[in-house]
Amino acid sequence: MDPESNNSQNSSSKFGRVIKALHNKVKIPSLRTYRGDVSDFIKQKNESVMSITVKEKKRQQEREEKTQEQERIKEQMKKEEKEINKKQREIEEQRKKEEEKIAREQQEMQEIQRKQIEEENEQENKKIEEEKIKEIEKRVQERKEMEEKHRIEQEKILEEEAKIKKKIEEESKKIKLPGKNKKNLYTNIIILISSLLLVTGGVLTVLYVLNFLNTKPTTDLSIEVSIIPYNNITTLANVTEDSLGVGLNKLATENGVNLVKISDSSGVSLKTAEQLFSFLNLSLPVGLIRTLQDNYNIGIFSKENRNYPFLILTVDDFGVAFSAMIEWEKYIFEDLAFLNVKPEVDTEANNISRSIIENELINTNEDADILINPEVFAWKDVIIKNKDTRGLVNGRGETKLVYTFLDKNTILITNNIHIIGNLTDTYASRAVVR
Repeated sequence: MDPESNNSQNSSSKFGRVIKALHNKVKIPSLRTYRGDVSDFIKQKNESVMSITVKEKKRQQEREEKTQEQERIKEQMKKEEKEINKKQREIEEQRKKEEEKIAREQQEMQEIQRKQIEEENEQENKKIEEEKIKEIEKRVQERKEMEEKHRIEQEKILEEEAKIKKKIEEESKKIKLPGKNKKNLYTNIIILISSLLLVTGGVLTVLYVLNFLNTKPTTDLSIEVSIIPYNNITTLANVTEDSLGVGLNKLATENGVNLVKISDSSGVSLKTAEQLFSFLNLSLPVGLIRTLQDNYNIGIFSKENRNYPFLILTVDDFGVAFSAMIEWEKYIFEDLAFLNVKPEVDTEANNISRSIIENELINTNEDADILINPEVFAWKDVIIKNKDTRGLVNGRGETKLVYTFLDKNTILITNNIHIIGNLTDTYASRAVVR
């Protein structure tokens, strides 16, 4: 037989004997048992190993869950961050669109205002041209009437001369008559010649009187030509850049427009706008320098014992000048500080200005924060006498500076908004033909 088979049979027989002994409740001598503390120790050891294994598995599971939770939170945060970035981009795009829209609206508004001013100027120029044509036609008609009178008078003189010549010829024929009539002939000839001289002298006298009455007095062209009609001209001499404003406020003026001729501390008269701005050490916008003309006026408008200084400039390009004035708004108040030396607060003027400004802001629904915060000064559009006016104003009705175009070639700058109407009316009343 195979040795392996023998071994398996031996093992089976041994196992059978052990089973048989257990069934017979026979104590196995070789089986060793543990009791008491040793048994408890073994139990505790087995339990501690199991609990450690269970706890380790639990901790590992918790770590995995925590890691998964962290991964989930990170993923959620990434999604939220993407959403926030997307919303920020949308908000930024919306803001840019709003800014572009506002910029377009402002450009359209400025273009509309520019066109309105151009149309008003064209209408005003057309009206002036029509008045000039009417004045010229009137003068031509007067000249024709005067020439007709002269022609009629000349015809009368020729008729008289013809009559006298005819009488002389008739009297000359009588010279051949007998001697007794010779004396009467000489007498008649003398009378005729005397009559001829008297008639000729009378006709010449009448012509001289008519010519004198129809001749208009000549205007003295030596008077300086001004941009705006004025009531008085005064001189402010020996002034400096710092003393100009104080000097203007101390001048004695008449009611209405008072023009001021200025000379510096060296006695040099400031005859052109370029000389004025050089005297003030100002750096103007390039566009304004390019279009600025020599003719200008500095003056004071006096009303109810209050003086308001003003500056009038002339330009040759409205579009360039308009853009340059908008650009100059950043610095014009400091540059033209001489217009804002005020000896006292004009309460009445401020009340009028406040009414104008509040109505204009309410009507246009823009920048109501000026009324909410009355201390804020800002450049705003205001309509005065149908003129688009730009003013540095606040909600208290206080004005630091205002300017407007009297026509497409004339800029008015002053320190009080309520005299814009007065100066506009005065400018409009200037003579058509000087």
